Amino acid sequence: MIVALPDSSRDFYIGINGEHCIIDKITVTNSDVAISEGDIERIADEISYINHIEGDIPNIQADSNRSAYTKGIRVKDGMRLYFRSLSLPTASLVWHCPYVLLFSSKDGKVNGENYKEIALIRFNGELKCNSEYAEGRITVDKMADFGDWEEWKKKNLKGYKSMVYFDRTGSRMTVTTENAGISLKCSVRIKKSVKTVYAALTGDQCALTNIMIV
Repeated sequence: MIVALPDSSRDFYIGINGEHCIIDKITVTNSDVAISEGDIERIADEISYINHIEGDIPNIQADSNRSAYTKGIRVKDGMRLYFRSLSLPTASLVWHCPYVLLFSSKDGKVNGENYKEIALIRFNGELKCNSEYAEGRITVDKMADFGDWEEWKKKNLKGYKSMVYFDRTGSRMTVTTENAGISLKCSVRIKKSVKTVYAALTGDQCALTNIMIV
């Protein structure tokens, strides 16, 4: 039996039931066989929200937490990233939004050679900073058109254009953006063990399209 789920599954459960029977001695084991993309026949078309115009780098669709990344972009002082963000119809939480990832690696790729994750900035105002490589602080301001978080989530579902600005002087970097009534300013001090810093866009249950680097 092949089942087509309504969207890309994040959590999937199975239960055993019956009628006029007793079910006991249930054992669960994991197979060592890895299932690849083509092992299960596709019976429904893939749902894509990124079949739109592309900018300087390919569009991405993150069906779950950080399931897709853009290519790494070397951070330069005054750099701007422009793109359109759209939360997927299944998005229901405030962190179902775009993220900016700051990292370092020898090949400039996320999870590449000698990868060091520096900071993850979520558009809802959360910051995760790796203390081994950097110190970070984020300031979140609610603008006049913010409303409340329920309205903010609705704006994300409708989609909006975003701009992320990078200001770097030596080991200090500031990342700023304003989206759907939220203003973010993240200050990061890079430690000496990190030289070249890259930025990548990712997220959770969102599609990012028409990404331009200025």
